[in-house]
Amino acid sequence: MRQTDSQQTLLRAGAQHPPQQLSATDLFIGHLGMPCVLSFPQGLPVDALRESLRQVLAHYPVLTSRYQRGPDGHPLLDGSDAGLPFTVQTHPQDMPRCDASNPLRAGVLKWAPTIAPWSLVGRDVAPMQVRVHRFACGGALLAITAVHSLCDGSAFWTFMMDWVRTHHGHALVPPVLDRNAHIEAAAAWGAPADAAPGAQRGGLQEASVWARTRLYARLAWQHWMGLSDLHLLLDGALLASWQAQAAQDLPEAAPYSTHELATAWVLRAWSATLHDARERHLSTVTDLRHRKGLGLHRKYIGNALGRELSHMPATELAGPTLAHVAAACRARWPVSSVQALQASLGWLSKLRQGHRIHHLVAEIMTLPASHSLLINNCAHFPIYKIDFGSGPPNWYETMRPPYPRVLITPSPARDGGLALQVTAHRAVLRRLNPQGGPAAS
Repeated sequence: MRQTDSQQTLLRAGAQHPPQQLSATDLFIGHLGMPCVLSFPQGLPVDALRESLRQVLAHYPVLTSRYQRGPDGHPLLDGSDAGLPFTVQTHPQDMPRCDASNPLRAGVLKWAPTIAPWSLVGRDVAPMQVRVHRFACGGALLAITAVHSLCDGSAFWTFMMDWVRTHHGHALVPPVLDRNAHIEAAAAWGAPADAAPGAQRGGLQEASVWARTRLYARLAWQHWMGLSDLHLLLDGALLASWQAQAAQDLPEAAPYSTHELATAWVLRAWSATLHDARERHLSTVTDLRHRKGLGLHRKYIGNALGRELSHMPATELAGPTLAHVAAACRARWPVSSVQALQASLGWLSKLRQGHRIHHLVAEIMTLPASHSLLINNCAHFPIYKIDFGSGPPNWYETMRPPYPRVLITPSPARDGGLALQVTAHRAVLRRLNPQGGPAAS
């Protein structure tokens, strides 16, 4: 049987850039490699793909940098233009089927490049790596791994869309790469009075080494033994019917978005499996680029994630309709003021200066795992607009986390629907998908 053929090209931006320190939010997120896979059964134009990636990197020299230890002891991006590996692997077999009924799950790690956090700083390891798998059937998988401290999801998909625009010969709005300005602004806001050890702010808190060790051990056990995941597609027609029903159930309320109702549907099913009256703890991920007063450009390439934590009574998540659950969530989920966000970033800046960022944990992780859920709404990401001339992907997948989470992305059907990746205990997943699909409210 013919063996897999592999060819690697090191693509460079063509210019160096000033070294960029890692911000406090970059350091908190850490150097974990975040793999994702896009499935293209129709194939990909590999040579043209390589060339357009080479061209777009001229606007993204930070992606061809390496991590070095800076004079302050923190890692930084050295701006060396050492290159981004672009690997093409040709396989003698047909490509695996990828869709909601046949997710890759752990197979994401089989196809995507691996970047170990401990192998990064001070070594010639690229923080972003691209791999294209070509199969005998003509299909292709585009697998990309980026270190999370390099960029968050919003920055990653900004880069991906710029790659597509470059591929089609369109001009780009230059991305904003200056992390140093973000760090200086946070330091200028200063630290609030409660920045002492043990303080909590912005959904984060300092924890002792023993508390962190116990937490990481629990997360490892959950990941391998306690949790599973489920991929669900909510089609546009179903969501439209939910919106119409919500307008009848609560006509005085502002219209509910599809992601609000999808979240309410998951939360109601999740809460019902707990069989008690204890509070439910919900954490939502927010993009600080969309908050005025923080000076973060929409095309800022780095990490700009915030967290909001809310505590909800079980009765509110057992509402008679999805509209009532969505209304309870809308009322309970906090929106931090600009002043509070500036204070939070100032506090993080002080922790960074004192080399205490690694003491931080997300507060949601310290609460009972059975009653805690993280909501990550990525419905606005342009996942199924990634078209390099042969058509968009038919499936996108990333690794599940070691904690309960709902990841909301666009549906591959591109019909206004949503795709849900629910990571939870099996009892929750059985309630969400008892007969292979969601039920109407």
